[in-house]
Amino acid sequence: MQDPVPILSISIEDQIIRKLKEKDDESVALIFEHYSVALFNAINQILKNKMLSEDVLQEVLVKVWERGDSYDSSKGSLYTWMIRVARNTAIDKTRSKEFIRDGKSNSIENFVFNSGSVTEQKKIEQSNDVWETVDQLPENQRCLIDMAYFKGFTQKEISKELDIPLGTVKTRMRTALSTLRKIF
Repeated sequence: MQDPVPILSISIEDQIIRKLKEKDDESVALIFEHYSVALFNAINQILKNKMLSEDVLQEVLVKVWERGDSYDSSKGSLYTWMIRVARNTAIDKTRSKEFIRDGKSNSIENFVFNSGSVTEQKKIEQSNDVWETVDQLPENQRCLIDMAYFKGFTQKEISKELDIPLGTVKTRMRTALSTLRKIF
């Protein structure tokens, strides 16, 4: 027997997808309300600069709104698609002349930090692989991973939010993590 899919997260995603396809401005407000923290964190992990990350978040929201009608749900969830847009936009920012020029005038501390950029780039590539893998999990497991690791919910809060038993949340999380461990 297959586990029920959480209704709350699907209805919000479906609502946003419908509004994006209709080019309804309210879609951006819904994305900001439900996903801005996760998008900002994904961007800031790469840029490590709050103000710059906020600017890039605005670019990402515009890109998502402009490209929303081309989103294909058969290729992954809306959340994963938006995170990819955010990460790719942040990576593009690190390759921009402005970012590189500012990096050349950094202090010694920043130089030491930036000298590990090869390692950081490798981490970014690995994290993109993780996103693709998480996206392949069944919806009922992917949703829990999103809520626990990217939105900061505890297992107890997830249980209450999705109205499913705590034991079921723990079992699904354990199964999802086991699947991810086999791959990595």
